[in-house]
Amino acid sequence: MKKLLLIVGLVCSLLLTNVCEAQVPWKKFIYFENWGGLNDNLSNTQIQDNEATEIQNITYDTGGALKKRNGFDTIGATAAITRVGTAAEVTGLQFYKQRDGTRFLYAVTSDDSNYARVYRKQYASGGGPTGDWDKVDWDGSLGITGQTISAPINYTANNQCDFAIASNFMVFTTGDSSKTPYVATGSGATFLSHSANIASATMVEYHKNHLFLAGHPALQSRVFFSELDDIRTWTATDFFEVETSDGSNVQGLVSAFDALYIFKDNSIWRLSGAERDTFRLEKMVSGVGTLSQQSVRVVGNLIYFVTRQNDIAVYDGAYTVVYPSQKIRNTTSGMNYSRAQYALGIPFSSYRNTDHDYYVSISRSGQSENDRILLFDTFQKAWTVFAGIDANAWTVGENSNFKDVLYFGDYGGFVHSYPSTNFYDGNVATTTIQAFYQTKWFRYPEVALGDKYWRLLKTYALSSDDVILNAEYKSDFEATGTSVSIDISGSQAQWDVAQWDVALWGGSSIIIGRNEINKGTEMFQLRYTETSSKGFTILGFENYLEGSDRI
Repeated sequence: MKKLLLIVGLVCSLLLTNVCEAQVPWKKFIYFENWGGLNDNLSNTQIQDNEATEIQNITYDTGGALKKRNGFDTIGATAAITRVGTAAEVTGLQFYKQRDGTRFLYAVTSDDSNYARVYRKQYASGGGPTGDWDKVDWDGSLGITGQTISAPINYTANNQCDFAIASNFMVFTTGDSSKTPYVATGSGATFLSHSANIASATMVEYHKNHLFLAGHPALQSRVFFSELDDIRTWTATDFFEVETSDGSNVQGLVSAFDALYIFKDNSIWRLSGAERDTFRLEKMVSGVGTLSQQSVRVVGNLIYFVTRQNDIAVYDGAYTVVYPSQKIRNTTSGMNYSRAQYALGIPFSSYRNTDHDYYVSISRSGQSENDRILLFDTFQKAWTVFAGIDANAWTVGENSNFKDVLYFGDYGGFVHSYPSTNFYDGNVATTTIQAFYQTKWFRYPEVALGDKYWRLLKTYALSSDDVILNAEYKSDFEATGTSVSIDISGSQAQWDVAQWDVALWGGSSIIIGRNEINKGTEMFQLRYTETSSKGFTILGFENYLEGSDRI
């Protein structure tokens, strides 16, 4: 008898299910792997389903979730947020850890009188870079004979510095091609060498116990190198020319893959060997190079750089260059081509410790300062865009917990650390972060060849206190759609006793937002926006569609 009742119950359940499905002939489309990133090179109907047509201030996690980026903290004095000295702009930053473990954050600035100034913060014992910015005096005790050590003058934001940690010294240039490199000496800074043979330069790179220099104003295709194991000793004949007749200049130096790579405007060269008698120079790539030393960075055993045409390229160290920025051609074509030489690149990971992404600070068309970050997620092979981080100089250093953070200097003379634990930018203006993600135009031919109806949107997000997501839905290329609000605060009821529109799933921290759309006809697009000082994580979404017989 019990078996008979069980069978009857199952049959009734199936019949009821079929009746319900017959009443709601919808098709469900699931989007939980939205890590494809920005793609504005192809038609916004032809890109992949997990790619975005517009994106800002969004990062991806390894599971495909969309996360609002964290904000940054402005660092200054202990009790107040201050500019770096009298800085008008920050032109260089370097984290420097001495052999005894003492840590410093150095900043080079252009002051209000357009002189170059150097400042530093010493890390507190077991803490971060706190206290005042200490001025580093120009020290003439090791100056070149006949040349007085002094601050570079007529110094602007475009005089970007270059740094190298060489023989345990912090060596740097100020971007002034008339000056030889400097070295930090305790509380001072002085010329690296008293030798009359050391060249003025804008680029420095330490490789195989030599210091290499380039950027001499009259010898733009020449690379100089120091004595082996002695970066203060220079011989007049220790240099090599890199194709002087090709009409281009040496623009970048980077040590990688047991070789020194030299970038010119339109070519890449490799110097192998260990010292002057075994050095061997060979051209590896023709037709592509860079104008920006600061963009050339090693990320995950590949060399990333910005080309003179604002493409972001990846070089394998042999003969192959690829262009991941092909997916964002509309974005790169909107960059200021006259400022390609001021693009910055840096390897950094803001949410994983096992790999690095490539961050690029660029200027949009019409802008005279860097005002956007293009971030290439090397794990997902995906692009995103950051607004609000106007970096003219940056370095990766340690925070008080010895964890890597990104320090960057801006055009107002402030230095910031990213990421913070908040979702607003800086302590100066406490600017909220404007974040959005916009999908492709979905056609859904499997629902109907012509008219169809978008009936329901379900949004899956992690709960976040006092956060309201805005979801705008559009059809058939409308410029402005209809918006609904999705409350993803953690105070929602559990799923089994929930209100119809929003629920906390199974008592966990996942919010399910349910919005009835009821919009036709042939193509549909979704845009999520959030503009508060709070964060959010969207795990994915589901669209429910109903077809029609109308074509």
